[in-house]
Amino acid sequence: MRSCPPPRPRPVRLRRGWWLGLVGVALLAYPAPCTARAGTERAAFDASFLRKLDALMSALRAKGWDPIIVEETGGWRNACFQRSLSSATTQVAYGFHNVTTRSGQPRSMAADLIDRVQRYKGPRAAAFFVDLGAEANRLGLGWGGDFGGVPGKGWDRNHVQALPVGHAAPKWAA
Repeated sequence: MRSCPPPRPRPVRLRRGWWLGLVGVALLAYPAPCTARAGTERAAFDASFLRKLDALMSALRAKGWDPIIVEETGGWRNACFQRSLSSATTQVAYGFHNVTTRSGQPRSMAADLIDRVQRYKGPRAAAFFVDLGAEANRLGLGWGGDFGGVPGKGWDRNHVQALPVGHAAPKWAA
């Protein structure tokens, strides 16, 4: 006995440009990686903050330190990179590191500094951060060691910013 063949499926008619929807779904599922992360070149800093930062670094050199800006995170940060940090190491989604001009040019009002030799954990690193905090406060800068309400015990001891701790970061640089 011969059986009937199964019915043939109806051909699916795809509308023109159907693949654009797939591309859009793929882009939403896999966002582009953060490529432009931090800018530590001088042009990435606000001019008035940069003058104070230069004075701070000179004062630290006079005390025998060799301060450097942290290459990976120390200067200007784009929003994508800041969001990736806010889930891992910082509690701030927008701050002094993220300031731009109205046209979008980086103008960071913060820097993360370490001593070239001591880095974060060297035997004298704690002394470097104490000197960093003292000099930053003397120059009217905010110091991350004062975050959290207990001066000197904050969680971001290598951070300095244009305004004292407690002030909000401006949206645009002048």
